Amino acid sequence: MNFDDVMLYGLDWELFIWDVIIFQLWQMVIADYGDSVAISIFLTYMCDKIIIIARSIAGEKNLSRRSVIDNKFFI
Repeated sequence: MNFDDVMLYGLDWELFIWDVIIFQLWQMVIADYGDSVAISIFLTYMCDKIIIIARSIAGEKNLSRRSVIDNKFFI
């Protein structure tokens, strides 16, 4: 188990609903340019990865701030 795996435990339904909402958002945004499901799926995937990276960075900063250990020492 590493920090990335533990970071998102318990948020399964929230993340699923978030992905559905983001997918529908992209469907509405690109509806004028042709209804492409593949583009919406790709953009939803990219948004999901951005959120995971941002949450990981924020979690490491929070952990280093609260434990008074510099984040350079985290693996």
